[in-house]
Amino acid sequence: MVAGTENTRLWNKDIASYSKEKFISYVANLPIEDSFKKIIADDEFIEGNPIFYIYYPRLFSSAFNKLEAKDIELLCIAGYLYYRSTLFLDNIIDKNSKKGLFLALLCQEEATKIMASIFDLDSGYWNLWNLRRQEYLKAIQIEKELFETRANISLQKYHELADFKAAFGKSAIDALFVASGEIKEKDFKKLLKSHSYFSVAFQINDDVLDFKEDFKNGQFNLAVKEMGKSISESTSVDELNKLFYIRGHAKKLFTGAIEYLDKAILEVKNIEVPQWIFEINMLKRKFHSSIVEIDNYLKRLNREITLSDKKNSEQNINAGIYSAIDFLRNSQNEDGSWEEYVNQGGISDIWSTAYITSKLSEKNLADAFEPEVLKAISFLKDSKQNIWGYNSTWIGDADTTNFVLLSFFLKGLPFDDSALNEWIKFFKNDQGFSTYKSPNLLKKSLADEKISNVTRWISGHQCVSAVSFYYLTISEKFPLEHSKLNNFFNRHLRNDSVKSFWWTSNIYTLYYLCKSYSLLKKTSVVNKIANKIADIQNEDGSFSDKYGPNFFITALALEILIHNCKKFENHLHKGINFLLKNQYSDGSWENSNSLQIPDPAEKDNDKYFPISTHGTSVRAREFNRLFTTVSILGTLTSYEKAFANTANI
Repeated sequence: MVAGTENTRLWNKDIASYSKEKFISYVANLPIEDSFKKIIADDEFIEGNPIFYIYYPRLFSSAFNKLEAKDIELLCIAGYLYYRSTLFLDNIIDKNSKKGLFLALLCQEEATKIMASIFDLDSGYWNLWNLRRQEYLKAIQIEKELFETRANISLQKYHELADFKAAFGKSAIDALFVASGEIKEKDFKKLLKSHSYFSVAFQINDDVLDFKEDFKNGQFNLAVKEMGKSISESTSVDELNKLFYIRGHAKKLFTGAIEYLDKAILEVKNIEVPQWIFEINMLKRKFHSSIVEIDNYLKRLNREITLSDKKNSEQNINAGIYSAIDFLRNSQNEDGSWEEYVNQGGISDIWSTAYITSKLSEKNLADAFEPEVLKAISFLKDSKQNIWGYNSTWIGDADTTNFVLLSFFLKGLPFDDSALNEWIKFFKNDQGFSTYKSPNLLKKSLADEKISNVTRWISGHQCVSAVSFYYLTISEKFPLEHSKLNNFFNRHLRNDSVKSFWWTSNIYTLYYLCKSYSLLKKTSVVNKIANKIADIQNEDGSFSDKYGPNFFITALALEILIHNCKKFENHLHKGINFLLKNQYSDGSWENSNSLQIPDPAEKDNDKYFPISTHGTSVRAREFNRLFTTVSILGTLTSYEKAFANTANI
């Protein structure tokens, strides 16, 4: 199944490049002004719209075996010219602009010339051609009436509108049907029915995306209609757009669109059109992703409202510890999970729960979180596939499994050998542990056609390897791999080349190395790391990544210094004082946004990444303050134990 999807994806990519080249070449040879050629075959336009439009007939051509390759190629060019003409006409109608009239007529004329070279004048195709033209004109008429009368529209009428607006797409199926002369009329009608359902789903998507623009212009839009009584003269369009998502209208429309796509697939279940089904499934995946994004947005919004923005007035370490404990307890979900960080993969519950549980299972915090940890362990047990991943929709990875391993071991719980044996396969000898292993599974999980090279994400990562090394050190598992990792990190420490791929500071990697070498009683190594850390402390006691002072990184850095608390007593007091002064009244600390998502192919870790919930070369958004708070809590309790007689800073 994966291989088939991957092959279809590669086919689509290759045929898109080929079809684009043929279309641009055809337009370049037309006897028209160069300025018109540039507009019609504009590369930015082609790449900025659904790329399958440029090879639309090929989505269905596998059901028609008798067609010549040259005819299919010409049908693709004619179809795209017709598509361009409809957009030029839309521009005239929507913006009352006559600039595109000549271009619309030109594209229609060229499309007709191509079709005339394939079909004789007495061909039945021209009856269908006229029918599709009438349908498109009917769609324009319906939209005009809706604009002028502001009348409500029935679902059946909306279905008709969407179907008629996509007449150029049906024209591709018509041409294939007539030219081949072999497919049964029953299957032809099923293809048209499938296309109709797809068109409704596609129109719903357009309406959601065009909510603000159509509202401002007074154009009919199903998304605007959904808002109903929420619309008032005093409400701004930005506020309406926000309410559209908050009140569940967008989710309802996307769910309905998915139902239409399911019907589209059902209609062609016995017809050989894999490329068409692939595009339907891609749109379905997009809608599912949009629903997840809406849910994530609402979670973030709710959290922003409930999190405190007032600093603690009492800077007492014991009060700070108890307040942070309460915050973490109250943030745990009913199922035992914690949710933190949002990126293109969505919100993490499994990886986040594993990280937080591993921290709370350490000796200084285990007693305070006994019931919470057991609840979290139960959640992690239920979340296992072959190993563990970022969340339930994401593939397994070594990093999430690292923290699950630590959580189980620190609680003295047995661990599934099959998962352990799967996890060790991520070890790459001289590279350490990679985060991901299979490039094909990773690309499928990313579901981003722009990403074809994931080399950097399946390479060894020091930050992941450092956590793996810590687990191997405390568990005494896989002694050969442990020895190789020890040599691997000794080499990087000697060369001062310790890095962190997924985090905004190398201090993250050094933190876990320090924990391991402390257990191994490698005092000289621990001291070397601590000296390096002490030298980069800020005047106010904080530590920075390249974006400025960072609470998460400060917590990890201070815990490194605690390994030699007498030598670094002043550094520690200053750092702990900084943390206590910045604790919020609900027990939390400001989100640190320390997780970064580098490009999977190009080296870009030295660049400055913006905070975003999508894409690569970004920092993921920490929205629940959990990674920062649990890490600081660990540091405060370690500090309190090291300086047992210090109750107040």
